[in-house]
Amino acid sequence: MEATAAPVVPARCRCGVFVDGHVQMKEIDTPRLDGTPAGTVLIRGIYTTICGSDMLYIHKPRDIDSCDGASIHEVVGELVAVNGASLDATEFALGDIVLAMPSNYMESGIYRQVHEDLKAKLRRIPLTGGLCEYFYSHISHIFKIPDPHSQVVPLHHYTAAQPLGTLLWMVRKVPNLLFKDVVVYGAGQNGCLLVHVLSNMGARRVIAVDLVQERLDAAKEMRATHTILGGNHDEVVRRVREITDGGADFVFEMVGHQQETLSDCTRIVRDGGAIVAFGVPSDDTYTDFPFPTLFRRNITLMTSVFPLADEDFGFAVEMIAQRRVNVGPLFRSSWYSLADSNAAFVDTMTKKHQVLKVIIDLTK
Repeated sequence: MEATAAPVVPARCRCGVFVDGHVQMKEIDTPRLDGTPAGTVLIRGIYTTICGSDMLYIHKPRDIDSCDGASIHEVVGELVAVNGASLDATEFALGDIVLAMPSNYMESGIYRQVHEDLKAKLRRIPLTGGLCEYFYSHISHIFKIPDPHSQVVPLHHYTAAQPLGTLLWMVRKVPNLLFKDVVVYGAGQNGCLLVHVLSNMGARRVIAVDLVQERLDAAKEMRATHTILGGNHDEVVRRVREITDGGADFVFEMVGHQQETLSDCTRIVRDGGAIVAFGVPSDDTYTDFPFPTLFRRNITLMTSVFPLADEDFGFAVEMIAQRRVNVGPLFRSSWYSLADSNAAFVDTMTKKHQVLKVIIDLTK
């Protein structure tokens, strides 16, 4: 297949890579579509942000995070080239603004693809992350922004469609939540998004728990009915049991990276309830998890990661465009240029009272 490319693509571009727990900038040859599978696309990055999983991978990178662009995967950009004869049979045109999954994100979730021929194609795309001026994606993993110049929904808000899509996949797996009491344990960016989704689904009480008051304030804006400032585990347990008259029907663990909060969830869920683990684990083995408690109280443990890209991400874009989920409270911290990406990571790690979800402008 011949590559159809916009003439504005430069020969060289900038990207960030993870080096010893920091982001280091470098200049590379702009990715080319020659030799890539049909349907491979080149995206010019516009906006991206930092996911909770990126905070883990910057210190403990997987093999696929060692590529140009690192593990960054919540990206809005411009479709500038496609390896294929024509876009006529698709909804896309060159110049479209899209939510785009970088190729290393597609590789990390490759097992979620149901079509073997698509799996084979995706595995042949060179790995790039989203912390780049230009990166690889595939036409199956880009999603058109309906009105990129809207004055109502700013373009950078659509970076939240990626985490929202993962949450939509998670809640698809839980039973009807109407009239149920739910706890969102961890009110970071994903926790706040989940609060809004659970409220939309008709949960009776939506309780957000976090160590940072400013994050609880954002959760309240995103329709939490109750908030609990954490720190004292016994007090959190007491407050949840008081609010729910004995325990929550569902507890969503949104923190990850350590074991304590998942164990805490067993103390605030009711007998016969369910715990849903969404936070990314950093340990290979959970040695202190109270499994006998889970077993004897008939508690269900669920996990969730990697959505069905063609369904969940597109729907997430629609929900933000239609303002069915207001992501505005997430974006109230500083903006960063691509060149200042390391500062964005540092501030996300060290200024939790000020930073909830940063925006990195990949054009600067």
